Amino acid sequence: MTPIGRLAQFLRSAGVDAQLEGETVMLNFDESEVARGEVYLELEESGSHWRVQGEAAMSLLVGEEALGEVLMGLNLINSSLPVGSLYLEALSDEENPFDEGVAFTLWGRFSALVASLEPEDLTLLQETLEEFLGGVSEALEGSMDMRQTLKA
Repeated sequence: MTPIGRLAQFLRSAGVDAQLEGETVMLNFDESEVARGEVYLELEESGSHWRVQGEAAMSLLVGEEALGEVLMGLNLINSSLPVGSLYLEALSDEENPFDEGVAFTLWGRFSALVASLEPEDLTLLQETLEEFLGGVSEALEGSMDMRQTLKA
């Protein structure tokens, strides 16, 4: 089994809905009331360790009257995340899946280094992943009363 296949198998055995897509593991992100999307994990051998890079892509709709507040709030959200960082990418009018407002893709990134692909080391990776996703959900839902400002 390939290293990325071992990662996907471990996450599935831990109860995570992990889909193997080529050299990437894809997870659905639906923990948040204000963001929905996917998380992609890639694995790279780095000397005697394995580096796991995660990237989350979430669709958000921001009301135009709240745009400035959301952009300022993103800095606060990043400072509160225990792992990783977030940034916004505006979608063009043609890419906007919503009927009104300004649509963004909210990108999140994190990286983790594990000693091996053995279960005890992958458990630490799973905890890092849960901390990242939980931190994103908590920060989005708790900042600036985002539930009123954003729609998934």
